[in-house]
Order: sequence, then structure tokens, then C-alpha cells
Amino acid sequence: MGLIAAALYFLLTEHLAHTIAALPYLILLLCPLMHFFMHRGHGHHGGGDGDDNDNRTGGA
Repeated sequence: MGLIAAALYFLLTEHLAHTIAALPYLILLLCPLMHFFMHRGHGHHGGGDGDDNDNRTGGA
């Protein structure tokens, strides 16, 4: 952990211009990862009949 922290520190301090130049590409690379991990919580996909049984109306 300490080695990674030291490497990141020196990467940011010594190569700040290169790091800032790479940020747009890093953000674009994060898009597929966010898409993959954020869609895990949606529940069951496919085969739905339109009835999600979530009782939002508070009916009896």
C-alpha cells in the first residue's frame, strides 16, 4: 500500500502535465466500468410482464 501511495505521489508531482493530459482518456476508460457495475443493482432483466409488485400506492 505504501509503495503504491509513493508511486502515485511521485507520478502526480513529477509528471503533473502528463497526468492532466491523460485525465480525459482515464474518464473515458471509466465509462465501461461504471456501466458494468452500476447496472448490477437493477434487479432482474428481461421476461418482464410489466408487473413489478413494488406496492408504491400503499393499497390494502
